[in-house]
Amino acid sequence: MTQQKNTRRPNGSGSEWRDDNGVWHAKKSAGVNPRTGRRRWKRSLEDAGLPYVTIRSARHFFSTHLAEARAPEDARKAMMGHAKISTTAGYAHWSAASLAALADKARQAVSEPA
Repeated sequence: MTQQKNTRRPNGSGSEWRDDNGVWHAKKSAGVNPRTGRRRWKRSLEDAGLPYVTIRSARHFFSTHLAEARAPEDARKAMMGHAKISTTAGYAHWSAASLAALADKARQAVSEPA
């Protein structure tokens, strides 16, 4: 993926926002309203040439792949923007194949001589 230059685009209220490689910043810390967030998300996907998926689906996909890649819990929590790992854990959805592979590794670890 190529790195894009920061852009400024007006939101619905006329104030400006900045897109820093997928992280949206409002001028004030009032947050982004859901409708504006969805519009920005859709535009970001279009700009990147990606198919539409909901933000929720993308977050679950991202969290699952972080977990399957064995990213440390504190890194997963930070990357997802959560205060507690228990919140982050709810976003990961393990496939049967991933669970079977983990079970095989556990069996091998238990059966190996010390």
